[in-house]
Amino acid sequence: MNIQKIKDQIAEYNPDALLADGLEEAIIGIGGQHGSNYVVIYDKDKCIEVLAKQFAQEKDCENPYLEAVDYFGYNTECSYVGINTPIFMQRLNINEST
Repeated sequence: MNIQKIKDQIAEYNPDALLADGLEEAIIGIGGQHGSNYVVIYDKDKCIEVLAKQFAQEKDCENPYLEAVDYFGYNTECSYVGINTPIFMQRLNINEST
């Protein structure tokens, strides 16, 4: 994955768009509403997966997935740093029968 290429593509739409540190592989695109800035969109589940891999490398982490969910919810998903804050999208299972 070429991080600089991704950043360059994002900058074409919004040079002030903010990125979540270390979660570049979870970027799925950019988007926005009418009259607002384009912002980076992340796949929430992929963000948690990336964080869980990072936590798994820590010797004292008993449950990397739970640590990742907790960390993501508190430190990433709940962060608002202005109009260029990323969106964290939760995928829906619309193609699966319930």
